[in-house]
Amino acid sequence: MACQINSLETIRETLHDHGVNNFEIDEVNQQPLYATLERADFHITNWSTTLIEALIFDIPSIIVSSQGRDIYNEEIEQGVFAYAENSSVIVKLIKDRWKSVVK
Repeated sequence: MACQINSLETIRETLHDHGVNNFEIDEVNQQPLYATLERADFHITNWSTTLIEALIFDIPSIIVSSQGRDIYNEEIEQGVFAYAENSSVIVKLIKDRWKSVVK
């Protein structure tokens, strides 16, 4: 658990450092999944079946682990999901998607 908490803090700091401030990574663990997805703009995961559930809500998903990349390689190649190998790519994907939505 301590490792996961440290990872969340690193993610939080990285997003802030890149000017991304409108995100939630703490409260989501206390709510039902669908209640969280209804309010989400993006879904970031190592790999999980929540990728499929996020599709139901038309939420773009970013996979951040090599295992997830291997499991969902076909979907990544088709553009269904995105893959980010580091935090800079995560931030770029979020900013690029946001720019395409807000014109």
